[in-house]
Amino acid sequence: MLKEPRQTPFLYNRYEMPESNSEDALVANPLQTDKRQDKNFLRAFRNNQFTLVVGTTGRSLTSRIVQLLAYDETLLKSGKVIACTQLRRDTAKRMAQSIGDKTTLGYGTGIGHAVRFDKNTTDNTQLSVMSSGTLLQEVVVDNVFSKYSAIIIDEAHERTISNDLLMCFLRLACQKRKDLKVVILSAVEVKTIQTYFDNAPLVKFDGLIHDVKLHYCEKPQEKYVEATAEKVAEIHETKGSGDILVFLPGETDIYNAISMIKEKCKNLTENRRAGPVNILPLHTTLPPKKISQATSSRNHDQPGRKVIVSTNLAEAGYEIKGIHFVVDSGYVKAHEFDPSTSTQILSDAWVSKTEADQRASCAGRTSPGEAYRMYTKKEFSRLRNHATPEILRADLTNHIFFLLSAGVTDIGQFPFLERPSALAVHSAMDTLVGLGVMETSHEFTALGRDVRKLPLAPKLAKMLIESEKEGCSEQILDIVAMMAVPPVLNVPTESKEMNNKVNDSHSKYKDKDSYGLTLLKVFRDFLAQQESDRQAWCEEKYFRFTSLENAREVRLELLGKMTDMCMELTSGDDKSVRKAMFNGMYMQTAFRHYKSMYRRSFDSGAKDATVHHTSTLYHVYDGSREWVDGQWIVFDGCQELSGNLNLMGCTKVDQEWVYEKYAGCSEIEQSLKESGAYGRLFSASVQHRPNTTPNLLWHFVLAGGVLR
Repeated sequence: MLKEPRQTPFLYNRYEMPESNSEDALVANPLQTDKRQDKNFLRAFRNNQFTLVVGTTGRSLTSRIVQLLAYDETLLKSGKVIACTQLRRDTAKRMAQSIGDKTTLGYGTGIGHAVRFDKNTTDNTQLSVMSSGTLLQEVVVDNVFSKYSAIIIDEAHERTISNDLLMCFLRLACQKRKDLKVVILSAVEVKTIQTYFDNAPLVKFDGLIHDVKLHYCEKPQEKYVEATAEKVAEIHETKGSGDILVFLPGETDIYNAISMIKEKCKNLTENRRAGPVNILPLHTTLPPKKISQATSSRNHDQPGRKVIVSTNLAEAGYEIKGIHFVVDSGYVKAHEFDPSTSTQILSDAWVSKTEADQRASCAGRTSPGEAYRMYTKKEFSRLRNHATPEILRADLTNHIFFLLSAGVTDIGQFPFLERPSALAVHSAMDTLVGLGVMETSHEFTALGRDVRKLPLAPKLAKMLIESEKEGCSEQILDIVAMMAVPPVLNVPTESKEMNNKVNDSHSKYKDKDSYGLTLLKVFRDFLAQQESDRQAWCEEKYFRFTSLENAREVRLELLGKMTDMCMELTSGDDKSVRKAMFNGMYMQTAFRHYKSMYRRSFDSGAKDATVHHTSTLYHVYDGSREWVDGQWIVFDGCQELSGNLNLMGCTKVDQEWVYEKYAGCSEIEQSLKESGAYGRLFSASVQHRPNTTPNLLWHFVLAGGVLR
């Protein structure tokens, strides 16, 4: 049954509605401020299936485009929904509420939002503001986006995997649906995207950015955190009114800088050389209340200057009013995956020119401002123009599994926006085959078909499914929910005294054998609190409330899926929990071969690694004894920090489990080797069971026994 044509949602008593659908009538509406730009966009939108829009950072471009499309009579008559994507969950909800304030239908009825665990839409919803990931998941059941008339992809310039894959599927859908319209919004021109969409017309919207004066350092700054703190204190002492926005790469840098800024500004205040300051952090793992404190407009009745110390979250995720000064360290936290060694490389990397310009523009959103770049002009000239797309530097295991789940039968022929390396794709496929969820023919195994039903990474889904036979599915349910969210325990602080308080609080929960069991203790204590007391409990115990609350939501979703799959909840002892964790992470095993040094079983380069200091097993392996318990471990991830390999999220496993897992291995190619006082080590480069890819050589180093 066809739906009745939608009514235009915008308030009749606020804006005079156009009498026709002509361009002149639309641009004459007082809602718009630039008739020429609106007219150019509407002409391009109506005459083309794809439209690329470029607008200066700081302008409410997304809201403006949404309002223009809401007037389009063709879209209204279709009875379908207009979708607008956002990269972040909180941004999607905030934008939906903002647009809903300008509508007669209202937020929650005609205008709604849809993100994971939080959906506020109805059958009458005309505009749905969604996270990119939420819309992407719909591809699995509807790859032509049949319920949408137009889809707006925001922040395309950030080139996240979710946005890139979404654009790929939209291009395929438009080949089947000529009535589907796609609008791509970007803060900068991205030639790759324009070419991908058949040289789609480019419409430029000039922003309302005021002049921003740029300042560079005369010489390179080796200690950029200290230099940044010094510059903030200098601005506070010598410049007039206006808040300061500081960009640093990571949370640890943020809190170190806050400590330095407080000390320097305290001296200025005591000597009556400057007024008070209110210094606030801003990063993704903060509770919503603290994010709101940092991003909301300052109450000018309160004395003092506001200083916000942020990651790159403030570049485009939030528009903070009142910022007159920007201090840019020039660095961003970069994650890069090396598929040859399955290592996540984490480093402080230079921003791109585009990112630097976005940061500087934050100083000109409400008035002329100044941006201080903590690097030289020469260093700026050497920056790359754009950031490297995430798909070219990330572990693709989960994303390849998603593509296969979405019906992509040939990964090699999939029309990627930018094609990832063959090594990265092969590494992902090898991992999926090794986990037993895929056949070498790219068909799903029986286990793989069950894994598809769970909204988890394949290794976590397998861990949960196989926990039933170990008799501990209830504990593993809680553990995988915690492992599926950002870290709960790693909370950067401003001082050594505070660090000691955090460590004392966390030590009560640490399990000497397993990071997973530590997470289990924390999570169950969190759930035992009254709902109204949980955030205060997290603040008292120094845990991340947002992560724990997300884990609670993940657990509820997984519990429903387990019921659908007729899985029973069973409770076992700690050893059965460790065995179940090994069953899901056995491809991430390592053995201790010298003091505190470990060697990963699948590292053909045989590079030594250590247990990361944040791991609950860190204190056990201090190198003070020749042989310690926990000779074998599984780990959740491996990061390279400053050239050193660190094993994260470690759990002790019994070596009998390792031998049992690889009992069917054959074609041992290397004989045993001597390893000094630490016993005999058996090194083997082997091929796994027939159900794995034939050319996949796995490197095992087994201690204390013979590989059978």
